[in-house]
Amino acid sequence: MAEPTTARPGIDPIMAALLEAFPFKFTADDGVEVAREQMRQLKAPPEALPDMRIEERTIDYGDITGIPVRIYWPPIAQHDNLPVVNISTLGVPGFPYTWDLMRGFRYLDVDPEIRRWVLELNIAWVYVDSRAPIIGAEGAPANWTGGGMMTTVPGLERLDDTPGVILAHVDGSVRIYQVDLDAVRRMDAADRGP
Repeated sequence: MAEPTTARPGIDPIMAALLEAFPFKFTADDGVEVAREQMRQLKAPPEALPDMRIEERTIDYGDITGIPVRIYWPPIAQHDNLPVVNISTLGVPGFPYTWDLMRGFRYLDVDPEIRRWVLELNIAWVYVDSRAPIIGAEGAPANWTGGGMMTTVPGLERLDDTPGVILAHVDGSVRIYQVDLDAVRRMDAADRGP
């Protein structure tokens, strides 16, 4: 059996370079306003920042209107309409679609509410890592996880057989699916009837 080590691992060289490039050597000892001003002066050199278009918009959610959001668009000319939906690990309190999608995305073909969110948010791609790290799931909004531990969320498991979802790429444990939004619209229209 190997002896336990008490030696600290070395700092990652990239992290060390970042810390040297952007020294973070101040405290709030001189007051909050002084610390805020010091923070304002910390600016990354332009060459370290990716090119992207930033838009300020507002969205509505149910009865709540005018929610400010900032959208970062990648600088990819051929994808002018590329939506990015970023959902936090356990969902965002007050935004049930964030956990509804994680819980039930694979029921896209039978759940009209999931289809509504997919169409409204224009979700065209889904990334799934079957070896996602295990995380604690306590404190999830509306306790949708039931607590305990989790890895890949249930709504993203077994997507290969989900109508309206096409496996586009596999790399190790990562699967990228394309959502056939036209098929989803047809499912939605069929559900609503003539």
